Amino acid sequence: MNLTRDATHSRPRTAGAGSAPESRKPPSDSAPLPTFDCLVLSGGGAKGAYGAGVAKALMAYRQLKDIRGPVCYVGASAGALNAYVLATANADDLVAFWQAATRRKILGARLTSPAIRAILRLTARPFSIYSNVGLEKLIRANACVDTIKSPLVVAATDYTRGELKAFYASRLIDKLVASDSRLSPDQQRLGHFRRISTTELLIKALLASSAIPIFFPPVQITADHRGRRETGWYIDGGVGNHTPTREAAYFSRFVTEMQFGRIGFVICVKQDPPRVLRDGRQPMDFFNILTRTLEVYHHVHTAPIVAAWSRINSEVRDQRRRVHEFTQWLRSQQIPPHIIDQVISRATFDFVNLGGATSRVSAPMLEIEPSTSLGDPLEFDPERARENIEHGYMDTLRVLRESSQMSDIRPPLKDREYWQLVNQPIVAQGS
Repeated sequence: MNLTRDATHSRPRTAGAGSAPESRKPPSDSAPLPTFDCLVLSGGGAKGAYGAGVAKALMAYRQLKDIRGPVCYVGASAGALNAYVLATANADDLVAFWQAATRRKILGARLTSPAIRAILRLTARPFSIYSNVGLEKLIRANACVDTIKSPLVVAATDYTRGELKAFYASRLIDKLVASDSRLSPDQQRLGHFRRISTTELLIKALLASSAIPIFFPPVQITADHRGRRETGWYIDGGVGNHTPTREAAYFSRFVTEMQFGRIGFVICVKQDPPRVLRDGRQPMDFFNILTRTLEVYHHVHTAPIVAAWSRINSEVRDQRRRVHEFTQWLRSQQIPPHIIDQVISRATFDFVNLGGATSRVSAPMLEIEPSTSLGDPLEFDPERARENIEHGYMDTLRVLRESSQMSDIRPPLKDREYWQLVNQPIVAQGS
């Protein structure tokens, strides 16, 4: 596979705390700025097949609408594996991956009972019901840092320090991280980013992000950070960052602010809604309670984060409208142009940022959520995967047709286009 790295250039930000941002305009002879989309993929174990269906629908949509702009892939847990495949290949490869995923390949076990597995592994240190040998073998057979051709961010939880971390591979994000490190401490937002410099670190990051607590063991990772070596144990990115919209928000803001490009929209894939329990139909043993707890935790944790994104979008749009109206009035007054420019710059910084130390941007978000239960997170079965892929595909097409967030930048599907894609094969025949 040919490697095509993202290579854009711009001056770094140098604004200090409390100062208005420096106004920068791209050179007149520069090429048009690219429009970036961000695909945020949440965790959920075997439910990750749903994300493959989403990716397939998005690929079909982009082809139909002739959208060729770059995409940044951000993922946690199973979503991190999805993000890596999409950053290196395409949705068809991701669909094929989930169609071939079996319990034996992922869990490395023939025994289906987690209780028996737990007893057999009581002396394992660190303890886990399942070994990660099978999953590591699968990742190691396919992972290569040199094949990554789109910006990739993998969320993981630093178990040693109790912090969220984000491992990334992208020359563009290299520039964003370098620029962020030169800001004053109160303005820095990317200090938790760690660069994936080798294939071995990529494998460890993907394995760690997928390490569901109790079910898989934590993974020890050593990474370079600002000139020093940092070692720690890492677990599932879903523990503290199940749907890593924050990383997508930072990417969107920095890309816009530094004039590397524009933001099309951010697609948030939530594939872990809690199932409704029915009396007498759900076993209440230790492992079902643990799985259920993780489902509810992820859902409750994600809901306010996504709501905050929508709120910030609304506030930024409202404040920009007010600043625009103020600007129109100001230009109608008998005031020297250089004074007007200074006032507008300061007003934009103070009001659009809503008093914060860093700038805010408005980025449309499409929320894609399962319309039906996706089953158990450890149900790695090709037939169940096929069903979840189809659910992801159809749910996404409905959002692309009906969402109010669609715009001129990313136009909605027309009814004729929608039915054209509905009747298009999702999984290649004979697969």
